[in-house]
Amino acid sequence: MIAQQAPVSTLVNVLCDRMFPHNRMQKRDRMFTFLCLTVCRAGNLSLDQLFSDRRHATVEARALCYFLMHREQGLTVRAIAARFGTSIGAVWDGIERFRHITAQPRLFQDSYAAYLEALTSLKDYQKTLNDC
Repeated sequence: MIAQQAPVSTLVNVLCDRMFPHNRMQKRDRMFTFLCLTVCRAGNLSLDQLFSDRRHATVEARALCYFLMHREQGLTVRAIAARFGTSIGAVWDGIERFRHITAQPRLFQDSYAAYLEALTSLKDYQKTLNDC
């Protein structure tokens, strides 16, 4: 599996360069996007399907991943939506789709190692996120 053969940062760069060839994203945005791409790959979805409005996919991806990283702290969806300038409904859409996919182990099995690796790396960026 590619995620086990390459460092997460290399994999993130390759995936993001392929998906957004003309977009120079900051590292934290690449990590957020990678987690969402992992979810998409596991559920055989496109970003369009994961997020209802592609124009806001990056913002919603960041909001969704922020929720996943901070849910044990009781952070509200309203606070996340406000932080990222998106709607509460958009954040909930991402969360519910994520829950639906992860509730079906067979859908998630192929990407589980990549997910764990990405999530670990995302937690390493938590300080950067808090400094935003």
